[in-house]
Amino acid sequence: MNPSSIAEFSLQAAQRYIQSAVFIDDNIYNQASIDEVINVEVRQPKNVIQPVPEEQATHVEGATADENPVVEAKRPFRTKDFVGAFAKHGIVCALYEPEPDFPTDEKSTVFKLCQTADFVILDWDFGDVGVTGTKPKALIKELITSGNLVAPHHVRLIAIFTNTQTLQSIGNSIYQHLLAQGVSIETMEHSPLRLQAGATRILVLGKAGGVRRIEAEESFTVPENELANRMLQEFANMNQGILPSCALLGMAAVRSNFRRILDKFRADLDAQFLLHRALIRSSEEAFDQLPELLGDEFKAAIEDADFRPDNVDGFVAKSCDQIPVKPHSQPWNVDGKKCEDVLKEFLSRENFLSGLLRGKKAPETDGCQPKKTVESLALMCSVNDLQAHTRFASLLSGRTQYQVKHRDLGLGVILLDKAEKKYSVCIMPICDSLRLKGPTAFPFWELVKVGKGHPVVVESSDGRLLKLVFKVGKPSLYLWMAKFTPDSTRGIVCATIDGSNKAVFKSGTTEFEWVGQLKPSHAQRIANAVGQQLSRVGLTEAEWARITFGVDPILETEPIL
Repeated sequence: MNPSSIAEFSLQAAQRYIQSAVFIDDNIYNQASIDEVINVEVRQPKNVIQPVPEEQATHVEGATADENPVVEAKRPFRTKDFVGAFAKHGIVCALYEPEPDFPTDEKSTVFKLCQTADFVILDWDFGDVGVTGTKPKALIKELITSGNLVAPHHVRLIAIFTNTQTLQSIGNSIYQHLLAQGVSIETMEHSPLRLQAGATRILVLGKAGGVRRIEAEESFTVPENELANRMLQEFANMNQGILPSCALLGMAAVRSNFRRILDKFRADLDAQFLLHRALIRSSEEAFDQLPELLGDEFKAAIEDADFRPDNVDGFVAKSCDQIPVKPHSQPWNVDGKKCEDVLKEFLSRENFLSGLLRGKKAPETDGCQPKKTVESLALMCSVNDLQAHTRFASLLSGRTQYQVKHRDLGLGVILLDKAEKKYSVCIMPICDSLRLKGPTAFPFWELVKVGKGHPVVVESSDGRLLKLVFKVGKPSLYLWMAKFTPDSTRGIVCATIDGSNKAVFKSGTTEFEWVGQLKPSHAQRIANAVGQQLSRVGLTEAEWARITFGVDPILETEPIL
């Protein structure tokens, strides 16, 4: 890959990732029962592209052959051609013609089909419902609601593809319907033809070759053989960026290697797996080990894909022109230049700011310098999202919860004591929190809100970003224990949901709210530091020598007097 811009990088990522599309229309196939076939003229599929009228293909009166080129009439667009336009990009496009008055709820066939597709394309007028779009609006609402029930939200692109002349009336109808249903929705680029509801993008497109539309709708009028290109471009635009593109490329790598991954977990190994489970069943459940095994294979597929741009330095240099940074809250000059200009240059190559970060003093002519240089730079890179620096830290340290059914207590789980309003992290080894038979004591280390130590940044279940600190100190000040009763069938400690929809663990009369969970490596770092604190050796030595020469081996700081 050798993209020249972020937009091109995003489009290439979308092309590798997208695999499926579904087109739902009420007149795709000729369907008739045996009894209906006799003496019934079978209707033909409706033409999606209209043929050029004959008068447009005739010679202009009085013109010579050279002056009068023949305009060939376009043949009606075939279903095969429609599917083929997506197939050129490696996208499987399913065509579905629902029954009249079809349901759109979560249990319906239409909903399940759309739920799993990367692209959802809908006609606007279905049967007797006509141009009011009752069915598409109901289906769109169900898909948005379902996608927003989980966090992170389900990213989805939905397109209305219609012969209806007035596209803006369709966009306005969808907008008003979703607002009335309590769905938060906004127009993109001040156009009702491109709507955003949570992570769902809704696009209103008109079929080319038919009715003429107003100028504002011409850019949303697309020939059927260009629909696949338009959908890919729109998906790339809604996920444009370096990190979104890398995420798409990573998931595409797993998708493209799924047959090889499946071959690693073949049925021939079932007996070995069951034997393994039988041998360890007194200590842990073998099925709980499978996610880690699968995760290792997924990670290997992503790492081997190596989706970095070929010329990564050149790509970053060009990308810096498109990525905004904001000025510092106070006037800040670096080497006689505005800091925001120096920062954009620093993102792609070493400059004067590099030395400043390594401890080099700024010239007096630059004036006052911020006390926390790195944090100030991070704040300058938080432009559209003022908490982007904190959110990025959370991405690196916090484990995302993709299931909402239960919350378990184990290594790295952060709890809030609802009465004391104190945060703590669980440091129980993973193997000791499984297969529990009765009430079990779990060790915790209290986290502080301010101080020096390891940063603990997590996003809570309600979306709040918490900045806490793991401070290494005396275990007598930070280490505490609490006893919890495990679930009798699962053998682990599970949270219950309280009246405010919070996951809560109970130890006696004390309630602890589930806040988040650290990634295994971050949790292990804390457990390792605690272990070193508990294994410190106390001895007698000359106090003057300890103060003069000593360095705390854990904190790597001067000893406290």
